[in-house]
Amino acid sequence: MKSVRFFIFSVLLSALTLGCGAGSNKNASAENTRTKNPEVQSQDDNWQQMLAEKTPLDKDALYNLFPQKLGGMPLIGINDNPGTNGAIGTYGNESETSHLTRHITLITIDGAGYSGFQHINAVHRMLESNYSEENEKGWSRIEEQNNRKMIVQEETSGDRTTSGISFIKNRRYHVTLNGSRLSVVDLRGPASEMQGLKFPD
Repeated sequence: MKSVRFFIFSVLLSALTLGCGAGSNKNASAENTRTKNPEVQSQDDNWQQMLAEKTPLDKDALYNLFPQKLGGMPLIGINDNPGTNGAIGTYGNESETSHLTRHITLITIDGAGYSGFQHINAVHRMLESNYSEENEKGWSRIEEQNNRKMIVQEETSGDRTTSGISFIKNRRYHVTLNGSRLSVVDLRGPASEMQGLKFPD
């Protein structure tokens, strides 16, 4: 049962990262607009509605959110993230990556606009769930780093460790770092780097 719940949580996180559907209610409930997370706290309880009314970044501005180096590794490629106003960047010390290489995949999704707002609302709900699960292969849970709630997970299969850290930045952007042959400990520094970067409001 635990492994099933762990798998479901991982699939849900992947679905949120790789694309959100457009079929949710326009009016988020008051329960969904309040949070203890400083990055989504606002004096105005209508922060999500305000996000829905913002204009999303264009492709060039979105790509500019990706630093040239992350965790000491250079940016080796960047592409659109299908189904979202987002992009996927890869950082590594080799020109090509595979399950055999040590690298970081960075996914940044702009939550502005109606479909973007729906995505951020879904991530926000997950962050407020205080989910925690562990099985024989790894673990997933909601943690707090630098006063920010994050979805954190790590899994080991054979000699390969994969990890992930996901959070909301500036009450607008869903930032996810996935590590191949990297532990969560290895991802914490790069996550802090991303938290420290200046993104447009």
